[in-house]
Amino acid sequence: MAPQTDVSQLWVHGHTGRLQQTHLWQVEVIGYYLRLKAEGPNESWLHYAPPTIVSPGTRLSAVHVEMLTFGGARIDKLHVWAGARQIAAKDDLGLSSDTGTAIHLGEDGEDLRRFEIALDEPAPVTSGIALSFLITAKERLDALALAAVGISLSTAADDGAVATGPA
Repeated sequence: MAPQTDVSQLWVHGHTGRLQQTHLWQVEVIGYYLRLKAEGPNESWLHYAPPTIVSPGTRLSAVHVEMLTFGGARIDKLHVWAGARQIAAKDDLGLSSDTGTAIHLGEDGEDLRRFEIALDEPAPVTSGIALSFLITAKERLDALALAAVGISLSTAADDGAVATGPA
């Protein structure tokens, strides 16, 4: 019989993100999302700190992003931290919603795309999780709108067992 496993998804609202370097970026907190608009070719790290429940056997299996991109904006990298310790890195993401340009998001958010970024190996979690996304833009007015960011945590009854979060 497989060990009992509890899986949780923990989310934060998109406008809780903090842009590390704001030079050549317009940062707008708008209703249900954070919009980053480039004033020219640029990149910067965007940081989130989702709530993290830690107990024996807690493992991080995936990161979730609900977003919309405009033009050539994308998320190129994800670095995951447990306190000051880097526990995962995905350096070849190139996430974009490929929806072209738009003036306004739909009221119910139907234009948003949800991505799950599975870790290569579920990582043990012993302290608060921080997510760092490298945001890039190819030209002026490329933009990214983030509505929510989340993590999948699993807690196995057997400390050695590893489970993954829901799709």
